[in-house]
Amino acid sequence: MSSQISQQYAFRAQKRLGLVHGTPCYTPVKGFTDPGVPARTYQYSNDGRLFAYTLPTSVKIFHAESATLVQELNIPNIVELNFSPRGTYLSTWERPVKLEDGGQHKNLRVFSVSTGQELIAFSQKSQENWDIQYTVSESHAVRLVAQEIQVFRPAEWSKGIIDKLRVENAAMVSVSPGLNPSIAVFVAEKKGAPASVKIYGLLALSPTPTSAKTFFKADRTQIKWNDLGTQALIITQTEVDNSNMSYYGETSLYLLSAAGNFDCRVTLDKEGPIHDVAWSPNSKEFGVVYGYMPAKAMLFDSRVRTLHDFGSSPINTISFNPQGRLLLLAGFGNLAGKIDLFDRRTLTKLCTIDAPNTSHCSWSPCGQFLLTAV
Repeated sequence: MSSQISQQYAFRAQKRLGLVHGTPCYTPVKGFTDPGVPARTYQYSNDGRLFAYTLPTSVKIFHAESATLVQELNIPNIVELNFSPRGTYLSTWERPVKLEDGGQHKNLRVFSVSTGQELIAFSQKSQENWDIQYTVSESHAVRLVAQEIQVFRPAEWSKGIIDKLRVENAAMVSVSPGLNPSIAVFVAEKKGAPASVKIYGLLALSPTPTSAKTFFKADRTQIKWNDLGTQALIITQTEVDNSNMSYYGETSLYLLSAAGNFDCRVTLDKEGPIHDVAWSPNSKEFGVVYGYMPAKAMLFDSRVRTLHDFGSSPINTISFNPQGRLLLLAGFGNLAGKIDLFDRRTLTKLCTIDAPNTSHCSWSPCGQFLLTAV
């Protein structure tokens, strides 16, 4: 790849799919042909090197910059796809169907991007959390199957499961980024026992977690790791708010270290739901938007000490740019679509952007541009 970060972006409309050069020309990428039929989904690899999309009859993988075809996988009805962290593998998911011979439909498949060969396949009924999770180096891959965490070595898919751990009532697993990977497992409430999140070291999987936290009022959870994989923010949510104050249920926020040397409930000083949480790319601080409208935005360090109070405004989104220099606070969805940008170093507001009816907002890799879609 060239040393300059690409600003290319892709778009999918009802009957169109396109690749567009970013700044300064914003022209279509030469050589990329609109498939002419609706594409169900598309995906870039993490490094932006590869681009793939699904058609009713096949999956196509391209070099993104040159729009040259790398592989065409002649598999129909693919609904989801995803690249592994280094773009070595492509996972696909299709809706499960009953097979005539009564066997299990292996509807989650993993392909080699370089050869197009199918390397391994699994039965995966649920579309939610459908994909395999990899460590950043792709040394290990993890699946949760019927309360059992299964570990694979992608370089040797043919060897099958190389390690496993059973965790009673496990409902979700999340693999950390970072060079010393951990796995966080959400254990659902059952028969009066509280829910919990347990963290295990992946490279030496042991039944004893390195860190654990229990919670009441947690029907489901989101787990957000910092980029180093040393700490995770745990957002717990109930389906119903027993106080009848919120349509969306009750939410709480906790911070948990992978090593087990720190855990804390993040105390928020305004009642209401947690709208959004974001780690800084430096892994040392995080921001939270919370409370009934107008919501509050706060910045905390990794020991949950307050760094800055942005006050209250009609917002529900917080996002750092990839370099951590800029911070976005915005109100999307049923809010007005106002975006405030702050300099992280000085915490001064740089500008306000009006982006009404925004349904998607993301930073460019260089952190200098924002893309919004309606």
